Amino acid sequence: MINAILLAAQTGVKVKNTIPAAQPVASHTWIYIILAVVVVLAKIYRIKHSQNELTRKKVLNEGNINFNATIQSAFHSSEIYDQLKVKCHPDRFVDDPEKMKMADALFQQISKNKNNYKRLLELKAEAEQKLNVKF
Repeated sequence: MINAILLAAQTGVKVKNTIPAAQPVASHTWIYIILAVVVVLAKIYRIKHSQNELTRKKVLNEGNINFNATIQSAFHSSEIYDQLKVKCHPDRFVDDPEKMKMADALFQQISKNKNNYKRLLELKAEAEQKLNVKF
């Protein structure tokens, strides 16, 4: 191009603009690129979602989750906990040091499992047996 301009300047001939204009990228090309990206992202999402769904179904089918116990623990454990903390408190057995030690150990277990309905029922039976407490 520069050579053509120099040659034209020496000879006095007019030179046509020989720089090719940049070809604009067709707008539909960008649409195809965007569609391809959306398809890839959708496939990634579907793969990830299906793996999560399979994991969830596997856990539910194994039976490791006891929903009944979860509901019981959520709604009824506080009632049993309140009964047990009153009846099994070590201060109620000041006269008998042996029962006081058992009540202290039992009370610690009750406090540790205050949201576990199933364990609280076991501790209630243990309190009735060891401490002779009536509910």
